[in-house]
Amino acid sequence: MATSVMRRFGLRYQLTGWFLLIGVLPAAAVSAYAYSVTRTGLFREAAVLMRADADAAIDHLDEAFGVARDQLVLAARQVAQRVLEARARQPPRPRSKTPPRVNFDPAVSVLTSWGQRAPVQFETWTVVDALAEPRLAFVDGQPGAFGAFSDNDRQLAAAAQATPEGEVVFGGVVTSAQTARRVLPFAAPIMGSDGALLGSLHGEIPADWFQRALEVRATRGGSLWVFDHAGQLVLTTDSGPDADATAPTLFAAGRGDGDRPVQVKIGSDAVAVVLSPLAVTGSREPWTVAVSVPERTIAGQAHPWRYAAVVAVLTGAVGLVALLVSAGITRPIKSLEEGTRRIAQGDLDFDLQVRGRNELERLAGSFLEMAYALKRAQERLTKAERMAAIGEVSLAIEREVHQALTTVIGAAERLLAQPDLPESVREQATPIYEAAVRMRDVLQKPEHVHDQAQETARGPRMSDVLGSRGSGLGAGGAA
Repeated sequence: MATSVMRRFGLRYQLTGWFLLIGVLPAAAVSAYAYSVTRTGLFREAAVLMRADADAAIDHLDEAFGVARDQLVLAARQVAQRVLEARARQPPRPRSKTPPRVNFDPAVSVLTSWGQRAPVQFETWTVVDALAEPRLAFVDGQPGAFGAFSDNDRQLAAAAQATPEGEVVFGGVVTSAQTARRVLPFAAPIMGSDGALLGSLHGEIPADWFQRALEVRATRGGSLWVFDHAGQLVLTTDSGPDADATAPTLFAAGRGDGDRPVQVKIGSDAVAVVLSPLAVTGSREPWTVAVSVPERTIAGQAHPWRYAAVVAVLTGAVGLVALLVSAGITRPIKSLEEGTRRIAQGDLDFDLQVRGRNELERLAGSFLEMAYALKRAQERLTKAERMAAIGEVSLAIEREVHQALTTVIGAAERLLAQPDLPESVREQATPIYEAAVRMRDVLQKPEHVHDQAQETARGPRMSDVLGSRGSGLGAGGAA
């Protein structure tokens, strides 16, 4: 059944397939190219926007770091001022080889009130003397006990006390000895009016404060990341559970060429990343600000389903047109096929209706001419067969008549040979004998009869031949 269907409609399906191939394949190629160009443009646009987001984040962080530096320097100067004012009010002491220890107690009121009105929320304050020993500690603006003063804290104090007045030193991202939280410590020198070093003031800013202060959010559904010089994640706007595991991969992505974001594979997802350096106040090593956006988010804005819908609609339209056109082409061919089958079955009287143009119309006309020629040949063959049958019948009749005539002639000869035959009988038998002889003579001319039969097969009817024979016989009888 399937073979019969394919044999009957195979050409139609082939034509439809070719129409689809010619019409849809170029459209699909153009759609794929347009989607590729659009996708490339979107990635370039995304790189520009992502870099703008990174620059905006850098500006916010620079501003925050600058405010923190100014705040710390101003606080250090106020501490030095209070300490020097309190020293000036004290009575002079006798000189000694050991310099007196600086009394930082007058600075308590300064540091207590500072945290309440500062734009940058320093969570802890620590005053360290010139010998790198902690003297005062404040947590959330309130005096508190000293935590463990680590080697990092002493190194930060030494670096700050070696820094010119008005500058700060950054201590990186560490865990606070006072609060056990991740903080960003800064330190500034406390200098006297005569340029003498009194100590250093340390302030710690919680890392999550920068998270709250950072108002920039990555566009296109992305995330913002800030790494220190060692690649440690400082803060991020990504609230996903895998942020800590993703951070090293993003940091290792490199800087890229700026025209397109860097592609990073995270699990089964591809992420576009743009990285920019961040100069941190008081640090010699730059940090890194990264903006990441899932590539499916960028590529999704190219709306691939639109191109797929266009190709699908075009396929349906071309398929429908192809079916109609192929049906118009194959319908006359199927009619000719039906006509061939009926001719093979001997039916030459069918009415072939073929509607077509050009070659199909001429083919149908030639087919009809062939059918008419076959019909005429069949009619001639039928007539020839019929005449041949008549000839055989006439030969059989001729033999029978010849035999009867022979009998009649013999009987007449014997009758006429009798000497005592009455004259009246002889007069009646003689015409019979002569007529029988003449009929025998006519029947004994087969070549004449054969020629007459062929002439009748070519044109004249058998009745004409028989009529001519009858007239001859009549003439003979009359004779």
